[in-house]
Amino acid sequence: MNEKIKIIGLDLDGTVFNDEKEITPRTRRAIERAVTSGILVLPATGRPRVGLPEQFMSIPGVRYALICNGAAIVDMQERKTVYHRCLSKETVMRIAKKCADVEGTFELYIEGNAVISKRHMKLADRYIPSPFIRDYVRKTRIVVEDLMEYLMYCPDQVEKINMSYESEERKDAVMERLRGEPGIVMACGLQTNLEITREGTDKGTALLEFGRMMNVPREAILACGDSGNDKMMIRKVGIGVAMANAEDDVKLEADYVLPYTNSEDGVAWLLEHILDNEFEI
Repeated sequence: MNEKIKIIGLDLDGTVFNDEKEITPRTRRAIERAVTSGILVLPATGRPRVGLPEQFMSIPGVRYALICNGAAIVDMQERKTVYHRCLSKETVMRIAKKCADVEGTFELYIEGNAVISKRHMKLADRYIPSPFIRDYVRKTRIVVEDLMEYLMYCPDQVEKINMSYESEERKDAVMERLRGEPGIVMACGLQTNLEITREGTDKGTALLEFGRMMNVPREAILACGDSGNDKMMIRKVGIGVAMANAEDDVKLEADYVLPYTNSEDGVAWLLEHILDNEFEI
């Protein structure tokens, strides 16, 4: 095994999951083998805690998860958050007002949950293109009558704002409207999706913080992903890996681009080569 790698952060959608939103038996075996070898393997996802897949978290030895694009790291064994960077209510309300006249979904990830208004939930089928993601949203969201009223009475722990639009052009227009907004960072998990977290928050920063907690240096941390919200972790960690199906600008950040896609067991190939000392950059 490559003794240098101690932590591996894996994006979920488009990386660990194939296009049917499944973790194949080969990929599961590879993750199990990596964990057994002593590597800390954790999902590094834009999803909230409630959206963490049982397929991944049920693998023996998988204990931690990086969620909400790095706004939090949770210890699922101890049922506690070990790292947190949240948006203020004032920032959330300001952004909500700026985007109110642009039709699309608007939801908040709060303390591990995902909360959406009844009105915006009705728009999910129209603005979330993947049937698998639509099904995942239906199963994991808390639906409320008025999201801003809900926010007023909930803890000040908003980890992420998540929005989806009918077109990339409309999403880009919203991004332009929010450009210059203080205290935030914007990223895209899908072409028509916009994700907003607190300034200084990204998967890469969170993975490095996790390394500090575990006394693991940057050089011993590997990350693998495919989309815009993976760029910073691929850039910042010791070894950044992009899937074959990754967006072009994500591949430019990578130290290594896999020869296989998420539907060709690319993650399994990566882990197998690491464990067999056949992975070279």
